[in-house]
Amino acid sequence: MLTKQADAPRAINPDQQLVYPPADVARRLGISGAGLRRLAQGYERVFHPLPRDPKHGRLWPEAAVRQMETARAMVGAGKATSVEAALDTLARDNPTENALDVRNPYGDEYEASWEVLVQVLRALRVKMEHQQLRLTSLETDVRVLQARSLES
Repeated sequence: MLTKQADAPRAINPDQQLVYPPADVARRLGISGAGLRRLAQGYERVFHPLPRDPKHGRLWPEAAVRQMETARAMVGAGKATSVEAALDTLARDNPTENALDVRNPYGDEYEASWEVLVQVLRALRVKMEHQQLRLTSLETDVRVLQARSLES
């Protein structure tokens, strides 16, 4: 819960979402800055790159902070073995809510920098690899079920 003036979100651009600096997010989650950086890497692997400030530091949209809070609660309740596994579950359960927003967080929505594009492409590659693994697993399951039905 936000308790201090320093925890107030900071707007990147008046037209876009409000974001929090890492120190405020770490305080809100009750973890260290280093712990937040580790969790941020997992978040970006599962969802998409977080917006960056002009010095390339991560900025946390409210939705991302809520997802992290939910993921940590899932681990605490024994519903997931790790925060990243919990984030995977959240992404799988709400795919449209977690759609990738490719607007440039610094201004014009059509002029994303190469760095942002590279991050987006890496995130898409990871998602595609994850989907390919799931597809292969499902195909194997179908073959097993078809073989069992032929045996009956």
